[in-house]
Amino acid sequence: MKRQPEAERRDIRHAHHQSRIVPRDSADSPAGQFVLVLSRSGTDKQSPMSVSSPSVQARVYHASPEGYVSALAGIQRKTLVNGGRTQLVEFKLATGAAIPPHRHPQEQTGYLVSGRLVLTIAGIDHEMRPGDSWTVPGDVEHQARILDDSVAIEVFSPVRRDYRS
Repeated sequence: MKRQPEAERRDIRHAHHQSRIVPRDSADSPAGQFVLVLSRSGTDKQSPMSVSSPSVQARVYHASPEGYVSALAGIQRKTLVNGGRTQLVEFKLATGAAIPPHRHPQEQTGYLVSGRLVLTIAGIDHEMRPGDSWTVPGDVEHQARILDDSVAIEVFSPVRRDYRS
């Protein structure tokens, strides 16, 4: 394995694993981003720290006002990070906006940061307030009516290809 120069990495050791923080240098990442690379240094598959693959990449992104796309009238979406099996998305929702009934194969888990909305899951209305959370199983119809300007954070699994940005 090629090692980064000392000034560009920091090693962290724990149990049978080693991780390196290295600059990310790919075309799909803005400058200044780093990747935490975890790799197993031993062969003890019984270790509670064992990983299923020899290398797992973690991604760290810092807040930015850029990157929002208009999903629907009054609905802005920003994909915060894509993992191997999960995706974190922020939604800015304007008072009076609506997300029409829809379904998708991904499980969707959300948290209402601010505002107020009515989330309808499988025909049942749920009034959501800041601090409330939800899970919508894959292929279950759901929709939302925005009662007050809101911000929601949602995780999709597996990753929605149409939200990769």
